[in-house]
Amino acid sequence: MVADYASAEVVQAVARGAHTGLSASRKTLPPWLPYDERGVILSDEIARLPAHHANRTETDLLQHNAIEVLRMAAGYRPLTIVELGAGSAAKSGLLLGSLVRSQGSVLYQPVDISRAALDFAEFDIASKIPGVVSRPRVANLIKDSYQIKRWHGGRTLAIWANSAIGTFSRPEAQDILLNLHSQLESGDSLLLCVDLVQDQETLMSTYDDRSGCHQALSRNALERLNKVLGANFKVEQFAHKVVWNRHEALIEMHLRSVTTQGVTIPPVAGYPRLDLAFRTDETIQTKSSYKFTFATLASLLIWSGFTMKETWHDCACSFALALATA
Repeated sequence: MVADYASAEVVQAVARGAHTGLSASRKTLPPWLPYDERGVILSDEIARLPAHHANRTETDLLQHNAIEVLRMAAGYRPLTIVELGAGSAAKSGLLLGSLVRSQGSVLYQPVDISRAALDFAEFDIASKIPGVVSRPRVANLIKDSYQIKRWHGGRTLAIWANSAIGTFSRPEAQDILLNLHSQLESGDSLLLCVDLVQDQETLMSTYDDRSGCHQALSRNALERLNKVLGANFKVEQFAHKVVWNRHEALIEMHLRSVTTQGVTIPPVAGYPRLDLAFRTDETIQTKSSYKFTFATLASLLIWSGFTMKETWHDCACSFALALATA
C-alpha cells in the first residue's frame, strides 16, 4: 500500500525512477531517492563524521571568504541569494548572516526537490537570521523550471554547496547549470563548492566509513521504495559497497545483495508490477560522486555559459570554492 504522506507527484517520480533504473541490466536508483526527511538527517550526520573532512573544509572556506565572495558577487548592488539543492541550508547561512549585516535584509530562494528539507531550512533560518525573506521553490533541478526573483537593480548569487554537483553526471550537471543560466542576467554569479581529485585511499575512507551512516543512507532508498511504492525489499540483506572509478574520476556507491533473493514492487502510479531477481553480490548503484580538477571544472562552467572569476581552496587541494559569472 502506498504511504499516506506521499503526494501523487512523489509517487509518480519514485515509481518512474524505480522502474527505469531497476529494469536495466545494470541496476540503478536515482541519487535523490534516499533524501526524504530521514535521509536529510542521515546526510547531516555523515557531514559531521571525522573522515568526511570536505564538510569542515567547505565551512572553513566559506567562513573565511564570505565577505570577499559577497563583495565580488554584489558589485555594490543589492544581492539576492538563490541556493540549488538547499537541503538544511547550513552552508548558505554562513553567507546570509554576513549579507544581512551589510545590506539589512536578503531575499533568499532555496530550490530543492524535498519539501520537508525546505520547510526545515525556512524555519531554521527565520529563527537564527532575522532579516532573511525566504521564498522556497520545490523543483527537480534538471527538468523543472523555477522562477528567480531579484531586487530591482540588484544582482543574484546562486550557490550550489555541499559538493552536490558531483552527485550528477557531467551531462546532468551541465543541464542544471544551463537551466540556472537561462534565468540569470549578465553579471550575476554562481558559487560552486566542489571536491577535488585526491588519492584513492583518502577517497575510499571518506565514503566507506565504519559508523554505518553511508550504508544507512543508501539503504534508505530501499526503505523509501517500501514506504512509497509498497515494495518488499529486505533492506538488511543489502550491504554498502564503494568503488573508485579512476578513469571517470568518480566514486560509485552501491547496495550489494548479500544473498540470492526476489523483490516485488506492486502496480502503482500507472506502472505495472515489477518482479526483481537478485543474484548474490549483484549490486544497485545508488549514488555517484564525481571529483574535479580545476581544468575539468573550468570546462564545465564554460560549456554552461559561465566564466571562472576566482577560486579558493584548502592547503591540501582537496576542496575548492569557485566563483563564476554569467
